[in-house]
Amino acid sequence: MFTAHNIRLADGIETFPEAGFLLEESARFRAAHRMLNLAFSGMLAGKSIADLGCLEGGFATGFARLGMVATGFEIRKSNFENCLYVKSHVNLPNLTFVNADINDIEKYGPFDAVWACGILYHLDYPRSFLEKAAKVCRKLILLMKTGLPLQMAGACQSSANTRV
Repeated sequence: MFTAHNIRLADGIETFPEAGFLLEESARFRAAHRMLNLAFSGMLAGKSIADLGCLEGGFATGFARLGMVATGFEIRKSNFENCLYVKSHVNLPNLTFVNADINDIEKYGPFDAVWACGILYHLDYPRSFLEKAAKVCRKLILLMKTGLPLQMAGACQSSANTRV
């Protein structure tokens, strides 16, 4: 059961039509697409990208549809099963999903680009992870943060001298 990414499959079926739009139509995906086009001068075909904590595989699928060689990393079993479902229902040989911890990114790289959307707050040591990601990234790391609840945002402000 899909709960977040609405992906159009090869047969026209959508994975989460309740969303009201396809993930590839979202502002986040469009922004990522613009940044990738800028970084690679519009030549995305054949460029590799890692989608870290890919959830249900929507961004990785979108990147593959742009011609990129996309690898989605997902550690949660239920989410990974959704990724495999997507993979088996789209005709994208340049799309791969791995059931792996993103801290093991070095085993799978290098990549031309790395996409990390809403994942950093899940990590105990985000700075250490970003250093690993930088080692396997040839050109561009795209970080997309997600909003924090107000209570957490206040806690972050009050501990501004805490190091990550």
